[in-house]
Amino acid sequence: MSKMLQYENITAKLTSVTPLSEKHGNKRVPAQSLIMEVILPNRRLDVFDDGLRHAFWKIPDGTEPQPTLGMDPDDLEGLTERRFPWFQQDIEIERELAGYTLIIDFGISDDSAIELEAKKIDGFKIGVRDHGLFALRHRFIVHPTTIEKGQIEEMLQQEIKVTLRAPKVPEQGDLLEQPKRGRGRPKKTAAEKIGGSDDPFANSDIAQDGTRIDGAPEGEQQSRDGVHWPFPGQGVEPEGDPADGVEAEEEAE
Repeated sequence: MSKMLQYENITAKLTSVTPLSEKHGNKRVPAQSLIMEVILPNRRLDVFDDGLRHAFWKIPDGTEPQPTLGMDPDDLEGLTERRFPWFQQDIEIERELAGYTLIIDFGISDDSAIELEAKKIDGFKIGVRDHGLFALRHRFIVHPTTIEKGQIEEMLQQEIKVTLRAPKVPEQGDLLEQPKRGRGRPKKTAAEKIGGSDDPFANSDIAQDGTRIDGAPEGEQQSRDGVHWPFPGQGVEPEGDPADGVEAEEEAE
């Protein structure tokens, strides 16, 4: 089952806005890096890992239930008390999402919302909170217009209403890690890339499959200058033992 990160019209704090310049081919395209923090019920942690809720929250020991800040206790399954109150460190989760749509509503007017395609969502950090809640911090890479960039920058360190919609193709928004393409696959040889033989010397006089240059005598491989391999450019050795010629010269003397 695909696990998707989504939320609808919730309050978020825009904690960081950083201008970026991305290179698309030979062109430079302006972009923005937005870091936002939202507060969600711990049930939403299941999109990261099913065991996180039980690892950091528990059912209260007392008979008096803890307040859930207007949320359905059944949705939290009673896990509203922090299991380790002394634990203050954020939990980093290494994930990267693409294809999501981020909608920011500035609340100024009915048409004040802007819709942005999130090219990348990463930098996930989880902070355990009381009452079965957690803070989710994450970074968005977006490409707003010049006017939208100004609107976003004006809301830095302020609260805004946001909606995060999952992509239409489920695989793009799946939080489970996917294997990277190309890993573990053997590289193709140059001959394979053009659909030829694996033999780098194919159709030459040293081909592995016994093929020879056209015109070479049957049963004998020769170099291009007509002499025996592997001594191209040299004459053919005379038949017989070289030592016989040496003895003949000594007798003549």
